[in-house]
Amino acid sequence: MNVEETQTELSEICDKACAILRNTNDGNLLDPKDLKLTENAVNGFLNDAGIEAFEKLYQLAVVEKSYVKPYLHGIEHITRDHDDYIYYKGIYVEHYNPGYVYSEDAKNNLLELKRRCEFLESKGIEVSAVTAIWDWENQSKK
Repeated sequence: MNVEETQTELSEICDKACAILRNTNDGNLLDPKDLKLTENAVNGFLNDAGIEAFEKLYQLAVVEKSYVKPYLHGIEHITRDHDDYIYYKGIYVEHYNPGYVYSEDAKNNLLELKRRCEFLESKGIEVSAVTAIWDWENQSKK
């Protein structure tokens, strides 16, 4: 590949990355891993599998406009933002340190957090960090 082809390819990647960011509120609606994928694409750090993942992200976010943030650890309704705040159905319920968030221990704790949130919902109690974490002892007795 010559220099001109490389520059054209990089320009196309940058255009796609900008479109992804525009369609996801400057990346705020992207999962942190997908934002990092976009950054790595622009910086030329992707292998063939990464390029394929980036193209898929572009298709979902721009072409189909059907991007949905994946659930953290595959746990339904649990997501995180770029500052490692944890959400249940879009409601802030916890905060994890970046080095911890993808650990097996974090996954187990998130399963418990989901169980608590579902319990609160079933009792008609507002789901929040207070009810699911800080005041759980009192809430769980209701």
